[in-house]
Amino acid sequence: MIKKSKIICTIIFMLFLQGFCAEVHSQDSMTKYNEFVKLNPNDPKAYYDRGFASAQIKDYKNALKDYNKSVELNPNNANTYLNRGIIKSELNDYAGAIEDYNKAIEFKPDDFLAYSYRGIAKAKLNDYENAINDFNKAVELNSKFTMAYVGRGLAKVEIEDNSGALKDFNKALKLNQNINFLYFQRGITRVALKNYKSSINDFNKAVELDSKFAMAYVGRGLAKLKLNDYAGAIKDFDKAIELNSENIDIYSSRGIAKAALRDAKGAIKDFDKVIELNPNKADAYYFRGLEKAKIEDYKNATNDFTKAIELNPNYSDAYAARGFAKADLKDYAGAINDLKHSKNLFLQNGDKKGYIRVIKAIKKFQALNKEIGS
Repeated sequence: MIKKSKIICTIIFMLFLQGFCAEVHSQDSMTKYNEFVKLNPNDPKAYYDRGFASAQIKDYKNALKDYNKSVELNPNNANTYLNRGIIKSELNDYAGAIEDYNKAIEFKPDDFLAYSYRGIAKAKLNDYENAINDFNKAVELNSKFTMAYVGRGLAKVEIEDNSGALKDFNKALKLNQNINFLYFQRGITRVALKNYKSSINDFNKAVELDSKFAMAYVGRGLAKLKLNDYAGAIKDFDKAIELNSENIDIYSSRGIAKAALRDAKGAIKDFDKVIELNPNKADAYYFRGLEKAKIEDYKNATNDFTKAIELNPNYSDAYAARGFAKADLKDYAGAINDLKHSKNLFLQNGDKKGYIRVIKAIKKFQALNKEIGS
């Protein structure tokens, strides 16, 4: 499954840079900046320029040193604070970055970039409400700044305001129709809103813009899964695995699709792969156990459910499934014990359907257990 991401800072930062840094520097070009600093040791611009060049070759620590020196020599330049804030964000110092963005805004209160970057840093610290406020200000200052809408939309996704996020993604795409990530994100948002057919259109566009965008195939596969197009979903998951063979969520999703097509052995292989990549994933053992039970391998199914419970002691479905598997092995006493445990968990979780299902099963197995004992 595609989880809600914590990639707000990284993604938007990359997208900003697509149009923000026109001149690209190399390691070799640093020589001229070093020479300029030697000739002008008290010139804040010399350090600023070298810091900017270092940032472009991802030498963030030296970039930070140069911006620090530039600020020391000239503490009144808004752009220096802005760029130093960006570097601090790249070094995961989001609180320090926010301090620099505050300073940049103090000197240049109409800088929509400073508000946008501050919004990114706040989002990275999970301060989504204040991040949204910053993106609101950026939009107010520049209503055509695509990335402010993207940032605000992503922050809204994190607070589960998917309808609001969709509006922002729509606006961003009106301004820039060539951002494949944005079609993907809008597609995921539409999946969350259960608008599966429209989401597929978005994933199609993301793939059209970048045929190697693995997660777009995953998103489209998940939408098809929701529409019961299991064969189509599997094709998309196959492609995603071809592009990214180490993503456990893709194998999980393909395993679920195969299970829906009653390909138990194929599903088991996918859950085997999930467990190989992450042996602590309780759901993988649970789903693999379900498929083993379908092919009447009840003993190994029971083992998988036991492992799922070991990893998640409150896994109500795993207790129930183990109970049914034990019943298939004629261990009615063990089945009743597991089903009683799952009954209590279903009750705690407010799962009425699960609760009623196991209550009926307990009565049935209690009767069978009496027959054996008599």
